[in-house]
Amino acid sequence: MAFQLNQFRYLVEQRNSHFERFKTSSLNALMKALSQNQDASVIKPLVQALDPEKKNKYAVALQYLQDEYPGMKAPVVPPRGVAVMPGGPPRALRPVNVQALESRLAPPTPALPPLGGITELSGVRFQNYTMILDPHPFTPLAAGTVGPLGPTEIGRLNEAVLRSNAASTAAIDALSKINGAIPAVGATLEQRLYKAYFGPYDKTRRTTILKNFMSIKEAVDGSRGGTKGSLQVIDSRNDAGKMTWFAATFRNSAAGGDILMYVGRAFFVNSTATGFNTSTDFTVGTIIHELAHACFGASDVPTVAAGGKAQLDGSGMPLVGAVCNDADSDKDLAADDPDAALLNADNYGQFAWRLAAKVEP
Repeated sequence: MAFQLNQFRYLVEQRNSHFERFKTSSLNALMKALSQNQDASVIKPLVQALDPEKKNKYAVALQYLQDEYPGMKAPVVPPRGVAVMPGGPPRALRPVNVQALESRLAPPTPALPPLGGITELSGVRFQNYTMILDPHPFTPLAAGTVGPLGPTEIGRLNEAVLRSNAASTAAIDALSKINGAIPAVGATLEQRLYKAYFGPYDKTRRTTILKNFMSIKEAVDGSRGGTKGSLQVIDSRNDAGKMTWFAATFRNSAAGGDILMYVGRAFFVNSTATGFNTSTDFTVGTIIHELAHACFGASDVPTVAAGGKAQLDGSGMPLVGAVCNDADSDKDLAADDPDAALLNADNYGQFAWRLAAKVEP
């Protein structure tokens, strides 16, 4: 896979949807040099000159640069894992465009073929999900592969799924208590989070949100009436087309019975700055986000500045790259168009993980 500037920019924009829209970015000089196909001897100092915080923020993009740009063999950014972003959890890479993905696979069939689920690996049992090998690899790596998941990686998945289960329970319980107008003064944390991410109280919207969270709960637990174990996590760390992903799902895939959630290498990178437990807490926001896509067809709604839900195509996919995938954009969307907030996956992720972790909007 040769270096592609558009792919690099795409990975950057996943961490900063406003990249170079309102001010010159710290990556401006690097981006300019890349567009001019400068030698690696020019690129390396520009990367090294970046502020450590920026290196951490754009770690996935910089790792792609290191891996694919000619002459960039030396590590540029040591793996630091999940960055704690101001205002919320790290953003997932944009979910898979189902139409584009299916066009690259074998002719789609109504039902998934038997995949031979793995329920235990390296003596560690998976919790509330099945781990399977990638049934549809785009481009298997010829070199630079990683070995099978070990106890540490499985532990990270186990903890993230279990915490996502707890977060979905917290969301359901909170929504069950919200049954009227939210006071301007003296509102509970549950009420403040509801208003921040879903707008003013409305009975119909609240019922829809509750129903949506119950569908997520079904995927990771089953105690609310669903089928426990329908979540199937796919190890895509050795697929050149997916290895840089954090996580991705097919929209509305739960309707087929099983939910396929692809995870790439970024999912397993631990944060030395915050510690394993904290970084896993933030991962919960991503899993809820992805399950929202899979369980009830949530989208990545364009930001208010980019046009909001008016910039969704007929299938519900965004027509522009600037989407609500961070706390501030999510709250702007809820304030401007609460109905659009119900369609946005990240609003569910932000609401649930903050409830579980007792974090203010």
